[in-house]
Amino acid sequence: MEASRIESLDIAGDHYEDLIGTLAKNPNAPSILGLKFLRRHIVTIDFANRTLFLKPSSLFTELEIADMSGLHIVRQNLDTVIYAVDPGSPAAQAKLAAGDVIESINGKAAATLTLREVRRALKSQDNDPVLVGIRRGNQDEGVFRFVLRKML
Repeated sequence: MEASRIESLDIAGDHYEDLIGTLAKNPNAPSILGLKFLRRHIVTIDFANRTLFLKPSSLFTELEIADMSGLHIVRQNLDTVIYAVDPGSPAAQAKLAAGDVIESINGKAAATLTLREVRRALKSQDNDPVLVGIRRGNQDEGVFRFVLRKML
């Protein structure tokens, strides 16, 4: 996966600027706009007709701020898991890897943080240091330090 900024996009009469999309390098996986895109809308799903309706919300013009760590994370059970690391990113340079479990962020147990709080810590400010406690498999790998950097 690789994040990219989409400067301008028109969809069904709505104009978007500065979207962040995720490009899947695997031709069998979809590229996505994701939750940041949906957050700009009031979303209605017509399940019977398999249709999604988007109406601009008060957040429609909100600028998307990209993650500055290069980490793509998910929650699996109670664990915060890295599912991908952008090549050349601060996290990649710190040797974090897909499959690593984040145990802590800046000294706080990841299990006590919402996924949104974890993501905020990974995109707080350009040049901010981040300390990430990692578990690989069953082994504690310690705390990795890297500095956030604007990549988009």
